[in-house]
Amino acid sequence: MRIKVTQDHIDRGWRHSFDWCPIGLAMKDMNCIDASVGQRRIRWITADDGPRMADTPAEAKQFICDFDNKQGVEPFEFDLEPIRIKSVGK
Repeated sequence: MRIKVTQDHIDRGWRHSFDWCPIGLAMKDMNCIDASVGQRRIRWITADDGPRMADTPAEAKQFICDFDNKQGVEPFEFDLEPIRIKSVGK
């Protein structure tokens, strides 16, 4: 899954936010119902595939750190290798 973070996502993103950061906004623009972005993992839900999770790639970790610490960041793209999360009781 290719994530494309644009300048608009950066401009609208909130620092230290798991779901309203630029990466979370980019994922929501890709038809994710919800997204939670952290230094260790990224979790999201889609209407088609349900809940998914992936380890946060190194380039995304660096972006999060720079953005949260008010360092200059630029639009970028990265790939996520999702795994399906099993629903409880299924």
